[in-house]
Amino acid sequence: MKVEQETPFKLIANCIPVKGAKRSSICDLHRGSIQLIPNDLYELIKKHEGNTIKEIKKEYNHKYDTIIDEYFEFLIEHEFIFFTTTPELFPKMPMEWQSPNEITNAIIDIGRSYKYDIFKVLD
Repeated sequence: MKVEQETPFKLIANCIPVKGAKRSSICDLHRGSIQLIPNDLYELIKKHEGNTIKEIKKEYNHKYDTIIDEYFEFLIEHEFIFFTTTPELFPKMPMEWQSPNEITNAIIDIGRSYKYDIFKVLD
């Protein structure tokens, strides 16, 4: 597979990279899937989104060209990225969530030793 080298890449907005302790993942919210990735690929995406592959290889003095090509082949194959000369036209998806409710969720511990009225708690 020939990978575009001179056009900036952009992560698809509904593909969210998530950093893990030993490995990371990309959560594809549209497809409802999770793909595990190395932490190095997570760092490359976060640090270099909007750059060309040619620029990324140059920054690493061409020491990791083969790995970078493999990473981008993977990202293209799974449709996590696309190439564009106008990345500003593709904003990131807002990650804020708003609710009109004062309380959105709760954990209620129930057991024989608890002496409260569960219905008052729920009310």
